[in-house]
Amino acid sequence: MNAFEKLQHVRKLAKARAKKFYDLHKEEILLKRKGQWKKMVEDASIVGQGYQNNAPIIVQDVVVEDNFVPVDFVPDIVPIVIANKKKNKGKKNEKPLVNFEYIKNKLENFADITSGTRKKYIDDSKTLLRITGCEDMTMCLKKSKEIISEIENAKQVKDPTKTYSINTKKGLFQTIVYLIDKLEIPLTAKLKAVYVDQFEKYKIESNNEDRNKGETENVINFNTVISRIKEKFGQESKQYLLIKLYDTLTCRDNYGSLTIIESKAKIAPEKNYIIVPKNKATPCVIVLQVYKTSKKNLKIEESCDKDVSALIRNYINEKKLSYNDYLFGKSKLSGLIGLMLKTVGIDGSINYIRTSKLSTELDKEGIKDAALRLKFSKKSQHSPVTQLRYLRTVVD
Repeated sequence: MNAFEKLQHVRKLAKARAKKFYDLHKEEILLKRKGQWKKMVEDASIVGQGYQNNAPIIVQDVVVEDNFVPVDFVPDIVPIVIANKKKNKGKKNEKPLVNFEYIKNKLENFADITSGTRKKYIDDSKTLLRITGCEDMTMCLKKSKEIISEIENAKQVKDPTKTYSINTKKGLFQTIVYLIDKLEIPLTAKLKAVYVDQFEKYKIESNNEDRNKGETENVINFNTVISRIKEKFGQESKQYLLIKLYDTLTCRDNYGSLTIIESKAKIAPEKNYIIVPKNKATPCVIVLQVYKTSKKNLKIEESCDKDVSALIRNYINEKKLSYNDYLFGKSKLSGLIGLMLKTVGIDGSINYIRTSKLSTELDKEGIKDAALRLKFSKKSQHSPVTQLRYLRTVVD
């Protein structure tokens, strides 16, 4: 029964009750009606006199007996309204604003990426949103032509006369593709393919650029680099210790946040260490667990020779460092290394050190030594094939 049918039913019952009451009290009701009629006639007479004599008209309220119920009496019925029982669940499928804070929070909670990869994508996302002026990545990425144009023509912050390097542009498009997949940004397959193509395009250009550099650029022999730094800063300096560590293990910018520990038993996941045993006859060991390709490769452990181990211990004593302290502090070292090289007449930073070391190791006949190339690929975190992109002509 719907609401209208219920209303009709209530009215029918009310009429039935009224009729039943009338049938039971018919005579009494008729007598009362006669009395009321007589009263109404008298009142009408008074009204008429008022009109005739221009006197004020006073009409008294008609008094109705409590028990009086007219035959056609039907009580006022309030319509029945069936309330909507659906709960207010808010907007369905409300999409979040994919801004920098959202991206950063998401990346920080992903457990399947290393801290280095996480930082790389966070930094690139910040740069991407800055140069594109994006406030919501989901909306911006739908305008692929505008995004591509912004990235290709954006100027560097440090030098507004220059656009970003090919490698930086490649990294930005790589970040876009990564975020589309990782954050499940709702784009069509066709639109995603546009960004994938841009990433692949800049990968090719980057490889071509490296190949051209290999044919036209020179690097100073790595042993000469070491000698210049030793002469300029001294054997007990932080700079000399750093260049000797890169001579031992030619990693990327991984010597910041290098925690000093006594033994392998103190190693915890997701950290890099320098093991400095109390027994001075035991060599120090570099342990890298967090680096660019750590998801593809195993933990790196590289023992230092006697001389480098002595440099490490002397530096710790001079700086009054203890176990669980950072050897060089917590920050990245690329800025310090760039300044160090500039001081000795070399324009470059960690990439220059890696290129110089690789080119010096594989110079001349070394390029034909498969075992040597494999050994160095593990130390430099490059595949033997990728090594070829970084070979340069070595000069003294």
